[in-house]
Amino acid sequence: MSHDENLRQPQKIEMYERMAHDLNNLLSAIIGFCYLLKKQTSQNVAAQDTLEELLKAATKAVEVAQGCMTIRARQESNGLPVTVDTKMPSIHNPETILFAEDNSDVRRILKSILEDNGYKVIEAVNGTDAVRLFLENEDEIQIVLLDIIMPGKGGGEVYEEIKKVNPMTKILFISGYTGDGLLKNKIAEEGLNYISKPVEPDELLIKIRDVLDK
Repeated sequence: MSHDENLRQPQKIEMYERMAHDLNNLLSAIIGFCYLLKKQTSQNVAAQDTLEELLKAATKAVEVAQGCMTIRARQESNGLPVTVDTKMPSIHNPETILFAEDNSDVRRILKSILEDNGYKVIEAVNGTDAVRLFLENEDEIQIVLLDIIMPGKGGGEVYEEIKKVNPMTKILFISGYTGDGLLKNKIAEEGLNYISKPVEPDELLIKIRDVLDK
């Protein structure tokens, strides 16, 4: 490989990672909307069949996206497996979630899913907004659902600022971006909570319940 190709390689990897990040956000929104529609049309057999096929197609798309990221994943020595508890989430506890996500579609659909399952959600549109809302609502918040890549302050910066205020705050990182190696290493080394996009709604609800119950 030539010197110029060596210089361009990191740029190509960064481009592919950002494309994967955007695709994961899109798939998260599609899967989330299907989840809500299945609940809203539970008495409509035809709609249920159609949505089931759409979910199957979305699941296949997830597999393709994950396959495209396999080469990058092999380049990193520290993986981030998602451990999912088998117990189902409770819909009876009025816990409050501070949810920081800059993608409006993902934020809107996941907020609807969380509220539909009994949680109160405080929305933050970026990292700076997340820190502000945490400071204003610290006593009310039980868990922070934190996207890793956001404009302004990223998830790592928000995490550090929140922990300075209250080290006991429960935080769950969520991201469809594979490129932030330093933060991923930190997550792995410190045993922090992480779940990757695109995420199945039931998987997310179970993970949130697991973090809250620790």
